[in-house]
Amino acid sequence: MRYDVNGPAQPVPHTAMEARDRVRFLLGSAGLVGVGPDGEDVLTDALLVTSELATNAIRHGGGITGFSASVSENGLRLSITDPSGDRPVTLPRQAGTFLAGGFGWPLIQRLSHSVTVTVLPAGGKRITVLVPLAAPAVAPDRTGPLDSERDSALDRDLDRVSRRSDAAS
Repeated sequence: MRYDVNGPAQPVPHTAMEARDRVRFLLGSAGLVGVGPDGEDVLTDALLVTSELATNAIRHGGGITGFSASVSENGLRLSITDPSGDRPVTLPRQAGTFLAGGFGWPLIQRLSHSVTVTVLPAGGKRITVLVPLAAPAVAPDRTGPLDSERDSALDRDLDRVSRRSDAAS
């Protein structure tokens, strides 16, 4: 079964909050919110990716000009279009320094099964992601203190970014 929030009756969201609300409604309509032990994690990941894509389109791309979201057995497929043809970049990081911002694109890539950036012939770009809606069958192998330290730092950064994104919306 496929669920989507596309169509001419749906205006393009203008804020990250509107985009998140659209995806939350979609996942609720598909019966995926709060289902099973991973239900809240699925919702959190989907909303975080939605928020980051929408925020990036607004801050760096000149606004959201197209929005599409659908759910299938493969996960949440989300596409956001903006008028900028510039591809997203990951800011270089130096140990011991903290730059405000720059976490969204790596988060999107980490939480999505696939990420596609399409530069459009008429101008602008469309970013399409596929966010899984179920926990992986096998947890990734994470060994050694370096991984634990990196993951703890990333968890703190994710929490900080999430609070900042919610405050901005």
